[in-house]
Amino acid sequence: MGKVYVLQVITGMEDEVVKLIEDYTHPKIRKVHLLKDSFGAPLFPGYIFVEMELDSDTYRPVLDTPFVVQYLCPTSGIYPLGDLDVSLVNDYECSSLEPGLLVEVIGGSLCGLCGILLSVDFPRITIGVDIYGEPVEFTFSIRHVRVPGLIEVGLADKKGGAESATHDSIHE
Repeated sequence: MGKVYVLQVITGMEDEVVKLIEDYTHPKIRKVHLLKDSFGAPLFPGYIFVEMELDSDTYRPVLDTPFVVQYLCPTSGIYPLGDLDVSLVNDYECSSLEPGLLVEVIGGSLCGLCGILLSVDFPRITIGVDIYGEPVEFTFSIRHVRVPGLIEVGLADKKGGAESATHDSIHE
């Protein structure tokens, strides 16, 4: 089993880099992880995790992948993640937002308005509400809405942190 290394990539190109590295089909490159939040955005923008055997066969092809900046490393040398961090990456789960969920507006002049999630086009979210019997659609920044009761199983939970990462606390 290979170790997990962190790659810094150009922010916004994470999905493309994952696809390119997965297309290598090199036997020493096991898996590419791109952790995402409930809105489908990268949890760590500009970083992906690659499970692989780092040697002369894999070092250059991965580093030369378009949009890859560098292997994340301490002051000198390239080190894999520790066992605890690897288990956090491998076990990370996050509830995704699906149309039909009840959402509440938490910012702006419509604060407190509740509606049904119609679509997510990160970083925008569209909800449908019933105003005086008429269906109306509103589009908001994801920072202005929350899903009541949605709990993300995040890295703080896996490390045994005292508080769980809720959708509310992420956007406050």
